[in-house]
Amino acid sequence: MELRHTIPGPLWMLSRLTTALILLAFVSGAEVSAQATPTAEPTGIFLTPDEIAAFAAEFDDNPLIGGQVAPRLSKWVTDDVFLFLQFDNADPAQATHLLDIGIGVKGVFCAEDQPDRSFTHFHRYDAPEYKEGHGGDPGAEGYWLTWAAVDTFETRDGRSVTPGIDYEFSPTPAPSCGADVPEPAFTPEGAHRLNPDEVATLASLFNDPTLTGGQVPPRLGKWVNEDNFIFVQLDDLAAPTAVRYFGVGSIGTFCAETQPSTDFTHYHRFHAPEYREGHAGDPGEEDGFWLLWIAADTFETRDGRQITPGVDREFSPTPPPVCGEGVATPAIASTTSLTVTTTEWHFDPATLHLHTGQSVILSATNAGAELHTFTVPKLGIDTGPLQPGATRELTFTAPTDRGRYDALCTFPGHEEAGMIGSLVVK
Repeated sequence: MELRHTIPGPLWMLSRLTTALILLAFVSGAEVSAQATPTAEPTGIFLTPDEIAAFAAEFDDNPLIGGQVAPRLSKWVTDDVFLFLQFDNADPAQATHLLDIGIGVKGVFCAEDQPDRSFTHFHRYDAPEYKEGHGGDPGAEGYWLTWAAVDTFETRDGRSVTPGIDYEFSPTPAPSCGADVPEPAFTPEGAHRLNPDEVATLASLFNDPTLTGGQVPPRLGKWVNEDNFIFVQLDDLAAPTAVRYFGVGSIGTFCAETQPSTDFTHYHRFHAPEYREGHAGDPGEEDGFWLLWIAADTFETRDGRQITPGVDREFSPTPPPVCGEGVATPAIASTTSLTVTTTEWHFDPATLHLHTGQSVILSATNAGAELHTFTVPKLGIDTGPLQPGATRELTFTAPTDRGRYDALCTFPGHEEAGMIGSLVVK
């Protein structure tokens, strides 16, 4: 069983005990360092249902009107910018894993107003149905949206997505409005800049360690699966008043060949005696992660850069070396054993992980009081009906295509009751 190591209590409360250290770890776009007591080893693990519910309770703003119901959860952080989370199910109570994070920026449907190329989609503020809100007439009022994937999965339209900015998400090419670009004049209900108490409440959700060895990062993280975490970076950890960045950390190797994309500007080691000593690493080093920052505000960094909402492609760059044929790859067992338990009304665990081409021995046990199945339709995996207390063992070979494959119980009504899961092939 995997255990999540957490830092007890909100991190900003801990900072009161280490004020001198945390004052060094403020957020400005420049990397800084501090000494601290080593934290527990970071452990990547999928969000629990309780954690998903906590995020849903906090991300409860609705930037849209007119009958629209968005398939994502939103949280205003300024008068013009909101953060959002997109899960595998629009209903948080049915969601099992986070797919994307992103920001929405108030604007108009003009090419001249598009923040940058990562904002692939424009959505109108007012529409009778969500599907009717895409794009619009030149100058229409609404939001520019950018998505950053936080997992490896396959979309409903068959695209394979990996962590990073999704430049193909629901594109709405904008028309040119020439010299006559209007200013957005609408005022969304609830849109406001967070006050310090609201910033602290939001920050309390990001309570997982991501570094060891005495490092104090200038950001707060939350693991969302085994290989990726999301983070918020504030203006000051000791006395936060604003959210500066929303971002993604992805475990990886310090090589140009394995850098997720150039949007991931910085590589950081998990373990270092001080934060500043964790930047970059040796060629082929695997003990760290790549970081991608999406600015959620307009501000000036300590090194004088002017930041506007969108991907910050100049944040603390650590250009990776070319490793060539010497790129390190983790040793992967050719055979793996997985177990899953079915009951009313869920799978435990909800997500199973394996690598492409592996030989798999899957043991499924029904711990419930009703008949259940564990079925992955796209892969032809099916236990068939399992009597209460019964165990069935299946053997199969993992597919060569990476991605997330949906699992369910095929008895009528069981999927709708929550018996859904997934098999993730990496």
